[in-house]
Amino acid sequence: MEKPQKTLVLGIGNILLTDEGLGVRAVEFFRANYSFPSYVRCIDGGTAGLGLLPAIKGFKRLIIVDAMRARRGPGAILKFSWPIKGNGRLYAGTTAHSIGIPELLRVMDFEGLRPLSIILGMVPRWIAPGSTLSPEVMERLPMLAKRIASELKGFSIPVKKIRVCAG
Repeated sequence: MEKPQKTLVLGIGNILLTDEGLGVRAVEFFRANYSFPSYVRCIDGGTAGLGLLPAIKGFKRLIIVDAMRARRGPGAILKFSWPIKGNGRLYAGTTAHSIGIPELLRVMDFEGLRPLSIILGMVPRWIAPGSTLSPEVMERLPMLAKRIASELKGFSIPVKKIRVCAG
């Protein structure tokens, strides 16, 4: 039997800036509404940027969840794999952090940390002072949590919804 691979689900964002915190809120929602094996860890990465490198060490798979700018409406869900292949592009201005996901992933590569990485993003409605998500993002949060579950299942990790939630 194949040994389970340690997997990290990492929510990124600032929960004091409305939709900027949606990555953290999505991971919280996922953790509260789904069951998963102990070798899957969910953490709030906040805006720690490169300070997340020690937290990532030892994981073979990584799912990053964050707010992302795109030419789509609020609540649209995006997926990227790292490294980006084909015409896909994840650039420094995609997230609202000074040290964004692309920089973190490039430093991970440089440091020899190469977990299989997936980035799930959602387009925010607004980013302004406040701790409440916009209605558009709040409505789609269950769908983003469902996508986290789907990605884990794609890794052959058993995930089960434990609470009734929309999406």
